[in-house]
Amino acid sequence: MNTYWWFRPSRIALLVVMPIVVFSFCASNKFYEQFSALNVISDNSFFLIWLSIMGFAGASWFGEVLQPARPPASMPRLSEANFRLLLFGLAFVAIGATVIILAPFATNIGLAMRVLTAEPGASFAARVYTNQISGVTSQSNLSGLVLILIMLKPTLTRLRRTRSEKMLLVIMLVITALKVVLHTERLSLIELVVPMCILLAAMRRRSALWAVAPVFGMVAMVAFFTGTEYLRSWTAFYAGRSDSLINFALARILGYYATALNNGAFIYNQGHSYFFPIFTGEWLWRMPLSDLNAMMADIAGPGVNLVDLLNLQYAEFNNTSGMFAPLIDFGPLFGVLTWIVLGYFSGRLFRSFADGHCLGLILFPTWYIGLLELPRIFYWGDNRYFPPLVMSLVISLMLPYLSAQRPRTIRTGGYSIDRGVDHLGPEASGNASRIIP
Repeated sequence: MNTYWWFRPSRIALLVVMPIVVFSFCASNKFYEQFSALNVISDNSFFLIWLSIMGFAGASWFGEVLQPARPPASMPRLSEANFRLLLFGLAFVAIGATVIILAPFATNIGLAMRVLTAEPGASFAARVYTNQISGVTSQSNLSGLVLILIMLKPTLTRLRRTRSEKMLLVIMLVITALKVVLHTERLSLIELVVPMCILLAAMRRRSALWAVAPVFGMVAMVAFFTGTEYLRSWTAFYAGRSDSLINFALARILGYYATALNNGAFIYNQGHSYFFPIFTGEWLWRMPLSDLNAMMADIAGPGVNLVDLLNLQYAEFNNTSGMFAPLIDFGPLFGVLTWIVLGYFSGRLFRSFADGHCLGLILFPTWYIGLLELPRIFYWGDNRYFPPLVMSLVISLMLPYLSAQRPRTIRTGGYSIDRGVDHLGPEASGNASRIIP
């Protein structure tokens, strides 16, 4: 697989995450006041975050450059039937969950039209109107994994994508776009576009344009954020308070990341370590199990109210920062060590992707999103990433067992006939069987 400098987790940590952290620490109270907050990132908190990023980047670099002691095993080759069974099974679950989320709009087309025409307040009304069934609608986040399988089909099966598979890709993009607009869930489209760009860059010839893709990505992100923020909050609340939509959108982008880090510092400054994955394993206490939240609160201790901490100082900017999550859960020492372990794993995952291994090809494109989101949320432990993370691991383990039957040699008298399913079909390089004297 082709790789570029921006694929490497160590460089994302240093060139993306670190500048955002420095800005959030240095930003004045005047900047935070527009988000109803004050800067509470202390020198001690900043040092720990700096140390965490440096530890993550160093461990990741070591994992990125470390070569395996043995040559990599060949990529399993899936049969067309097994690949389609896997692909369309996942697609059925992902599309079905998305349809459940958006189903109420089938009987209220007027609300959807009010959102599309940017009617004030319509976006918030639409978000409340959608269906949310714990443990069911979260399966819509498998859409990114479906896209990855479609993109990897030539690698996994040595066959071209069919028309139905290309149509499935279009369907996934369309319904995800609807989810973004009606459910105001921007991250769901990013979860499709980022893996697609990574795989397109990796599977095509090296190009100078792909080397500078982050520049185009930043422009596209600003445009995308501005458009969605226009529908979401500009027309409803802020059109009369700001002279420029672009300036408003840029301030909001910085605000989402800065306030997330500020929130994380606010929680960390409470001086309470859970020594349990509360913020690093958010999916645990969002699972549809009775009394699980009460159990988590008991583990966290009576001195800290999780609900109050999550609501924080303001309702709109309530992300708790991915960078502070391990520090809050495990304390400064084990928190920094957690970042070192995550850095090494991220680096090895990149190397697995670059070498064309199953786990890297399947998991790295979605894991990469967690790198970009580190200042805002701990994406890897979020409940929305739990389904694709688990299924990526399951698929990586299943691929060798779903691979097409290997060619076998059958002895018949004085001849041996080399035949197998790999030779049957238009992709075969020779005849379906050949006789060797």
